[in-house]
Amino acid sequence: QVDLPRSLAIAFVLQIQDDYGFRKLAIRSRLAKSQFAKISEKFSETLIPLKSGISSSRKKSGSELILTVPYNWDLSRRLLSAGDEIEFYGEVTDNDAVSGFKTARTELYRLRLPTLDELFTDVEKKEDSAFDEVEKQIEKTKAVQRRLETVQNDLRQKRKADWQDRKQIEETLRKHAEREKNVESLTKE
Repeated sequence: QVDLPRSLAIAFVLQIQDDYGFRKLAIRSRLAKSQFAKISEKFSETLIPLKSGISSSRKKSGSELILTVPYNWDLSRRLLSAGDEIEFYGEVTDNDAVSGFKTARTELYRLRLPTLDELFTDVEKKEDSAFDEVEKQIEKTKAVQRRLETVQNDLRQKRKADWQDRKQIEETLRKHAEREKNVESLTKE
């Protein structure tokens, strides 16, 4: 079982082989679970074009043709709701008109659209993580500010800043600017 992404599109690659070539390649699918729509008993068919540009090779031991077929299955036109599940399998029919066309299929797979509760939980986790990161960056910024204040106090007690003091100030100011940028970028997210 795989959760569908927000785009409702799944990219995959099918590898098919036969000695007579291929007549048809398809995905057969049905709505297997839903709170709002009627469950489908029958599988519907989505044809996958067997066009040129698909990588192919012939097996060394015989005349079998092997095709590697990439496909992006777009489910956005289906009226899916949160929590719906789709069962599907790949099906290929060979091109043997002499002995009769033969069909083979993959095992059954399941796609699932996450529920609204799961989506909200995921968003909350991401927000919590971002909030924690902002807090960490704020603490680091405060530490850099404290260090800067310490360096400033040390310099006030000295009459003249030497090279090492200047380098320390530059490094502290660089860290401070870096932390401010990190906090800004996190708060924008």
